[in-house]
Amino acid sequence: MKPIHDLLPYLCAEQSTRWANGDHVPIEEFISQFQELKEDTSSLLDLIYHEIYLREIHEEPIDLEQFLNRFPNLRSDIALMFEVHQLVDTGNLEVSDELPASNEEDGLPDPVADVLRVLSETYPFSELPRNVQQSIAGQSIYRVFDHGDYLVRQGDVSDSLLIIKNGEVEIRLNHSEAGSEVLGYCGVNNVIGEIGIFTNSTRSADAVAIGEVVALEVPLALYEQMNRDFPATSAMIANQVSERIGSHDIDVLTNKVLEGYRVIKRLGRGSMGVVYLAERVSDGETFALKMLRHDILCNQKACQRFTQESEILRDLDHPLILKTHQAFHAMATMFLVMDYCQGISLRKWMDTSDHLDINIIKHVAAQLMDALLYAHDCEIIHRDVKPSNVMIGENYQVTLMDFGLARSSINPSLTHTGELLGSPRYMAIEQFTGGDVGPKSDYYALGCLIYEMLTGAPLFDSHDLVGMLTQRMQWTMPEKDKIFPDLDNEVYDFLRSCLEADKEKRLAAYDKETLIALSRNWRLNQIV
Repeated sequence: MKPIHDLLPYLCAEQSTRWANGDHVPIEEFISQFQELKEDTSSLLDLIYHEIYLREIHEEPIDLEQFLNRFPNLRSDIALMFEVHQLVDTGNLEVSDELPASNEEDGLPDPVADVLRVLSETYPFSELPRNVQQSIAGQSIYRVFDHGDYLVRQGDVSDSLLIIKNGEVEIRLNHSEAGSEVLGYCGVNNVIGEIGIFTNSTRSADAVAIGEVVALEVPLALYEQMNRDFPATSAMIANQVSERIGSHDIDVLTNKVLEGYRVIKRLGRGSMGVVYLAERVSDGETFALKMLRHDILCNQKACQRFTQESEILRDLDHPLILKTHQAFHAMATMFLVMDYCQGISLRKWMDTSDHLDINIIKHVAAQLMDALLYAHDCEIIHRDVKPSNVMIGENYQVTLMDFGLARSSINPSLTHTGELLGSPRYMAIEQFTGGDVGPKSDYYALGCLIYEMLTGAPLFDSHDLVGMLTQRMQWTMPEKDKIFPDLDNEVYDFLRSCLEADKEKRLAAYDKETLIALSRNWRLNQIV
């Protein structure tokens, strides 16, 4: 475990994200997770200040007496903090506008006031307390670049941040002998160099001036001091890094070598991370690299689930389950090395197919049964079986992937009763309501998938959680001909059993041997 002060930026990032999503998490929740906070007055005060800041920008009451009652051992420090807070600029330009714009003696612009204006208009510097902004303004310098000049060069040491005051900058990714590729453009109030600074790596791309460019340079030492004085800075930078990395097929990681794997391009971006196509430098074999997003590194459970996915998949060895080979740390985050699975997702396959052949549907369902039977034998419950987590390859071979929410029935340490995890549209009622989840929950999701393949529409189509739960409570199994023309009894009976709301009744007539036989009957040995 890192020292608690090193975790502060990530705790602040998690708190900011949750507040932005309407979950006004208090500091006490972090104290319950990290007992070291009780003994670290400095870190605790930083978190208290961050909550004050969040309350202000979210227009929530800021009550001194409430904070004094919550933290009685810090009464004098908190009282002083509230006094200092009256001078804090939380991004409102009014504070900077109050600063003198010129030197009264000679009529020339005041350079410090000019820098403060730039900072007050540039995220994340706009979110810093005024005294921190003043410190930056007094120690930063303006640099002027002519057309074609490099503000930074790919591969150079990351020794500063640059804030564009005037002009436009082209961001180029240098592929050495293959030439360069334009990733995008930055203009006024954009920050350059945050990826290298945050990940402690060299410059990730070239930045070239288009016309004359004026930029404010914030040296690395000053940035590090800023983090010590105001830890939330790193959390804000982490959000920016997450927005830039993985947002396009080609980004700053393209062609970089990480732990012996050269990144080729982005394959996809999800809620937990970004997946890249990569090749192993030693032999040219292709793999998929799954990167945990930087802005959720602060989420202790998210990191544990990411690590758990690696541990679970490394122990699973089945031709229909995506294989994970190793996990490593790089670029200030975590990566998983997985087999590269070619094909399209079941989601895309269903969306682009007008009518699915019943034999193909049974073949796909049979393979998913095989994969789940194996996982359940290993005492692993997937808990997120859905179309986007199933790949369809050549000859309709299925690959079940994304075990990020999977749980071992032996050691369910990352989940608790009452915790909602998974995709609501494909959840059994017991999972939807935070109840006890088991293998039958995965079969309920499989039933939802089969129903959607047969009908071309999801079983539950509400767009909110309450509506989806209501649909489940009111749903009854349609007649088989209304689901699919001439649907045979074997498929209909299995589907009806999978979709039983009562977990005790679900699959009551199907033991392991029956499921194995059913899967064998539905599998197609050869598809022309």
